[in-house]
Amino acid sequence: MDSLKDVVRADLERRGWEVKDGILYGGDFLLYKGSTEGHTHAEFIVKLYEKLPTYQEILGSVRVATQVKKVYFT
Repeated sequence: MDSLKDVVRADLERRGWEVKDGILYGGDFLLYKGSTEGHTHAEFIVKLYEKLPTYQEILGSVRVATQVKKVYFT
């Protein structure tokens, strides 16, 4: 059985996103529209949760995303 990360990654790639590891920014994935060639910055940080995140978890992640000029998705 595929993990949640594998299923989400495959779906994002099927939709045309270039998916990279997001650990540097506290997420699971960084998303680039199309190829990463020529791109220096991801547009989005994606964080997956197995259970409902706390307010503090969301707030911390949104603050990081704001500082690095990315949109945060949970």
